[in-house]
Amino acid sequence: MIVDRENSNRDSSTISSRIFSEGNAGDIEITTNSLDVTNGGLISTDISGRGEGGDISISATESVIVDGEKINGDSSTISSRIFSEGNAGNLEITTNSLDVTNGGLISTDTFGRGDGGNISITATESVIVEGEKKIALLVKYQAMYF
Repeated sequence: MIVDRENSNRDSSTISSRIFSEGNAGDIEITTNSLDVTNGGLISTDISGRGEGGDISISATESVIVDGEKINGDSSTISSRIFSEGNAGNLEITTNSLDVTNGGLISTDTFGRGDGGNISITATESVIVEGEKKIALLVKYQAMYF
């Protein structure tokens, strides 16, 4: 499965559950052999108003790659975000290998009052986090640098 925004118009390569006022975002569950989120691709559960973020569960038997940015600077992202008040959803990735590179981002964020979600990564072979940007995994404003 490929989520790539470089050659798309606006947000056409996006998998999301979004609420633009109050309410709870739905969950996203992806099961695939491999998942590539590239060139500003986005998988997210977002709420602009008060509510609870949805959970994201990704099971990829081979690999998950979160790599690069779109020309306008949008990072390739897998996230659960609350922009007002509420708790972000949890994010779970199960795969053989995970690569977060060249500005890719995995995060659970709360930009108002509330708690960030949990991030759980199970990778049986490897986890690589590297690139031009230092922040690769972000959990409620606390960055883990690699």
